[in-house]
Amino acid sequence: QSPLQHSEEMDLSEETVKGLEAVADPSIDNAGFKSLLDVTSSILLREKSADFSTIDIKDKILAKQTHSALISVFLEGAKLNFDSSALSNLLEEHKISSDRAAIISKKFNEIRPVLRNRLMQTAFQFPHIYDVDWRLDYFIKSNSMEKINTPMYRISFKTQTIEGERGQVEFMCTVEEIQDLVSKLRDATKQLDRASGRA
Repeated sequence: QSPLQHSEEMDLSEETVKGLEAVADPSIDNAGFKSLLDVTSSILLREKSADFSTIDIKDKILAKQTHSALISVFLEGAKLNFDSSALSNLLEEHKISSDRAAIISKKFNEIRPVLRNRLMQTAFQFPHIYDVDWRLDYFIKSNSMEKINTPMYRISFKTQTIEGERGQVEFMCTVEEIQDLVSKLRDATKQLDRASGRA
């Protein structure tokens, strides 16, 4: 599948956005920037020589913040099949200079095939949901003298596989069933927040 030149927007967390913008921090000189990018790509490629401590940035909190952001962007970019131009535009939107954005995008383009291959090998084979449509219908039941309006939700999940194939899953549910579904999804979101340390 060809890389996307104008792909769907990358969904970045607040922490990732802050980390990206920190790449433009004036305390990160060219040597520090090069080591940050080299170590990030080495870790993603699982090279034995990869060592976070070799990042040449004195502020280790800044080093960790920028490194984590680049890891997230590279993996998300590979999943969405960004090309170097799309990634460069994204980086510049987050205050990274055109020169550094070009260097990062070039490195991403070099390792993108390996990242996509590994994502396909390790990711669950289930498609992910990228959108949802719903509609409230009323079913009329007639029982001699009376009519009862029963509300039913028609839900349609829009799905996409890691290869980019799109589909949809449709089902009907009652008000009680959709309330139960929403409650379980909220519980799942809370668990994810706890796991990522945001709770």
